[in-house]
Formats: sequence, C-alpha cells, structure tokens
Amino acid sequence: QKAQKIADAEQSMQAIVEFIAWLEEWARDHSSAVVEKLPENDVMNLVREPWIAGTPMRDILDETDEADAICKNIYGYQIPWLAHAAAQQIRQMGNEELSDTLASVALLVELGVPSETAVWIFLAGVRSRAASTELAQCGVDLGTSPSTVRRRLRNKDTLDELASCISEATQAWLDLHWAESARENIDLPKFPSFEAEKLEGLDTLLVRTDGGRTYLCSPDGTQKMAIKVSQKWLFDRIADDYRFSFVQSDGKFQFTVRDPHICD
Repeated sequence: QKAQKIADAEQSMQAIVEFIAWLEEWARDHSSAVVEKLPENDVMNLVREPWIAGTPMRDILDETDEADAICKNIYGYQIPWLAHAAAQQIRQMGNEELSDTLASVALLVELGVPSETAVWIFLAGVRSRAASTELAQCGVDLGTSPSTVRRRLRNKDTLDELASCISEATQAWLDLHWAESARENIDLPKFPSFEAEKLEGLDTLLVRTDGGRTYLCSPDGTQKMAIKVSQKWLFDRIADDYRFSFVQSDGKFQFTVRDPHICD
C-alpha cells in the first residue's frame, strides 16, 4: 500500500518524504536489531526533507548537531537497507513494478537527491547533491538512462544549454566534471576505415543522434547520413561527443581522437 501510493504519486517529493517518515516510525517499533536508536522525530523532521531534496550539506548541518550522523548513517545506510529489503519482499510476491519503485526510493534516500535523473547525474561524476539536483530540474533534456545522461554531460551543446540556466556553484561542479572526464582512460571502440560517398567534399565527420537515430554528419550539421549501430560499428559509444571524429585520409575516413588527454 505504501509503495503503491508512491507509484501513484509518480515518486513526488511529498510522497517520498511521507514514506520515509512512516518507515522511520516502523523501524522504531519493529527493527531495532537493524536500525540503531533513531533521534527524536522533531530532530528527524529538520533533516529528512532537506536531505532528500538535495539541499547543500552545510545548510542541513546548521539545523542540528545530529545532522551529520543522520545523513551518513541513517539515511546513507540504514533506511535504504530497509527499503531495499521491502523491495525484495515485494518482488518475491510477483510485483516487479512496485519493487522497482521502492528500490528507486532507497537509492534516492541513500544519495540524498529527489529524482532518478539527479541520481544519474551524481553517478556520472557530478559529485554534489545540490548541483545534481539543480541540473536535473533545469529543464534541459539529459536523457532517460544513466548512459545517456553521462554522454550528454560531455556534449558541448548540452553544456552550453545548461550554462544558461544554472547557478555559478553548479557551473563550477560541471566544469570540474568536464575536466575530470576529459582526462579519464576510455575503452575506445575500434573502427575500420570506410568511404562515405553520400557525403562529398568533407574531410571530417562527426557522429550525432537525433530523434532516436544515429548519423554521420558534417561539423556544421548541414550534411548527414543515417547509419546503423552494430558490434562492428559501435557508433553509439562515441555519439554526440566532440572529442571523437572521423578524418579523411587517402579517400577513406579514419577514427580520430581529438582530445590529447584521452588514452586508450
């Protein structure tokens, strides 16, 4: 019933906060062997919603001296453990959808962010709860999967769009993420050389996605050719990433890494 209410509310902040408050009360009465003694409810009320909302930790710490322990131990471990246990019980009963709902809520509480998109942003490398939450709420399409979010946070067009609607603090985190991701070791795909007769007069081709399809296109986007992704042609691994291109040499296009910080 509690899980269904969260699902019906489409995992709204209010529904999640109410569920966690209920789970805390349940834990006080039924799970003392798993959950250590919880602070009084009036103290938990000071921390619960700000934590899940992605409020900066420094602001939460101003509310109570117990905030650090609550966030790290209770919300960072114990309450998510209970929510995951409940999710597994529901799964064993055959309700996959509600099990996934509770598992998702457990992750939101563990990381201290209010949405799955914020979770994906955080796990993609933006190591600030507040920045991840702001990025998730700014109205820019970052995709609907962890891999898509990660890729788009490395896309110059997306970064430019985000820059127009985020705070300076969040921009600083995004810049840090970009700098770090640009220097990481990447398992680069291999591409055979190829000809592109439909794209005449071009020396450089980029891989772009649009409307669920993948294209080879000119740097300015005026010419493009639809392509298919396969085990041989892993174009999805480099799509919408300005660090990779195909450069023509002796009539054939060769895969080229344009960022000197990247190593294979």
